[in-house]
Amino acid sequence: MTSQEDVELVFVSYGKSLVNVQDWQPGAVSSGQLMMFAAGSRSVRSNMHGALRLYAIDSAGNAMEVPVKMSSEPASLQPALVMRLDESSGGKWALNHEERGTAGNDVLNASPDSDFFTGGAGADTFRWFKGQTGVDLVLDYKRSEGDVLDLSALTAGYTEATRDDFFFKEVLKDGTIALTVTSEGGRGIYGLSILVTALDGDALLSVKTASGMAVI
Repeated sequence: MTSQEDVELVFVSYGKSLVNVQDWQPGAVSSGQLMMFAAGSRSVRSNMHGALRLYAIDSAGNAMEVPVKMSSEPASLQPALVMRLDESSGGKWALNHEERGTAGNDVLNASPDSDFFTGGAGADTFRWFKGQTGVDLVLDYKRSEGDVLDLSALTAGYTEATRDDFFFKEVLKDGTIALTVTSEGGRGIYGLSILVTALDGDALLSVKTASGMAVI
């Protein structure tokens, strides 16, 4: 891929593998097919929401991730861009908020924006609060080090018998763990999606619920 050739810009859902060139063929990748930037704004027209990555694809099928600029800061590669659908105004990019831990045991709190968590070494707790929605990314989860997802504020009434009413977990094509949380066990909505990169290869998640610890 050179700086002079024509390329196609494609938004790809976070978690999709980029190894197989066939993934780029029409019909195999829906990301980006119905997306349009509104001139002079951060809004988009789209039927999609969630975490997306932007790639340039050349005529040979080679893919290269494109640096993105979300603020006045220089463009930098983000782990993903997050887009939310707003009923009144359509799709809008969510602000990305980065929360970094230390080499010790940290408690990292989610913000009202879309969060990128990096806990670092130690047993880290990633904590969410009641009413939080959207898409957040945990970039260096290690269950073997004692990392925990604290969802106790979102899981009032949770029991092992009602686990499926609160959580839906899926391992995506590239190994990313996608955990969807329904507040209040089905009486709420599927408002929070957490995309977890497990650096130790463990597909299980240690989750703190309102009723105590659970392994999801």
